[in-house]
Amino acid sequence: MSAASKMVFSATLGLMILTASGAMAADQAGVVLSLKGSAFANDADGNLRPLKRGQEVFEKELVCTDTDSQLQLKMKDGALYTLKDRSRLDIETYQYEEGAPEKGAVSLNLVEGALRTVSGAVGKFNVEAYSLKAGTASIGIRGTEFEVAYSDAPATPLEEWCSRK
Repeated sequence: MSAASKMVFSATLGLMILTASGAMAADQAGVVLSLKGSAFANDADGNLRPLKRGQEVFEKELVCTDTDSQLQLKMKDGALYTLKDRSRLDIETYQYEEGAPEKGAVSLNLVEGALRTVSGAVGKFNVEAYSLKAGTASIGIRGTEFEVAYSDAPATPLEEWCSRK
């Protein structure tokens, strides 16, 4: 195989790998609008990463705040979520297509802690497709703004507490 053929083959193979890995990546759910203190995101594979302002959060991530911390997320459908300290929010599903909110779906699980939210387009135009679980309760929405808290918080370091184990 000539050097030029090897380069074309390598470039094609690289492009195929990038395309395949991009297809398997989780969908962006929103961005960190503000952060006071520290917070982490834990993906479905257990990879833990610190969050900072302007950083994206994704579907299938567990978002956690530390003691004396607060995190505000702006989601792709315009919803706002403010997580209070020592909170864990599992973004199970966050599907939204610009201009077609009736096709969207949101499923969140407040594993621990407290949050305040102002619903976005999915919550306003497709109420049946919006779900927020908190402990053993499941919360539906009729309005556009609410706050919920659930706690059974252990006294463990944030990195361990934010684990999916």
